[in-house]
Amino acid sequence: MHTCGITTSLIAYCWGRDWTGALGAGDVSAERCLGFSIDPCSSTPRPVVGKHHWAQLAANDRATCGVTTSGELYCWGLDVGGDDGQYCQRPDNLTGCTRTPILIASARTYKATSIGDVHHCQQTLDGTLECWGANWWGMFGDGTVNSSPTPVTAAGGATYASCVALRTGTCALSSDGHAQCWPGG
Repeated sequence: MHTCGITTSLIAYCWGRDWTGALGAGDVSAERCLGFSIDPCSSTPRPVVGKHHWAQLAANDRATCGVTTSGELYCWGLDVGGDDGQYCQRPDNLTGCTRTPILIASARTYKATSIGDVHHCQQTLDGTLECWGANWWGMFGDGTVNSSPTPVTAAGGATYASCVALRTGTCALSSDGHAQCWPGG
């Protein structure tokens, strides 16, 4: 229930519901938008803090992730580096969320990211995929249901032209135009 965009100067802005910190503005929005109940919300675009230059962004209803022009992955919002299911509507309730971009540590460089309902996947420069978060139904495509708080190689290390993390699965497009999906995809 929020939107983000990147300007021509590669600065990210987000607006909409801010009950999870998904705007990445570093604080709780003082505004309440009509039609969004009493949750924090911003009807005007707010800059994402951190002075990063962004190449690509992805969002779900609770979080936002982005790849910088240098290929680093950052995420902010609910379930990013914290406990599942905790809200962060007030400055004194930050368990489970972050209102500022945090670096998702990896030795790899990324070109794209996608967020599912409970997992995240990103594409490395060589086209391989890495996923992290919950893997309850095998969304990583690694033959397991083992969740991971850090990125793990997905889909057996195969390379793809693009990928998308869905609610309960992941789909990827091979360089020859064939789609492949794994559980829930």
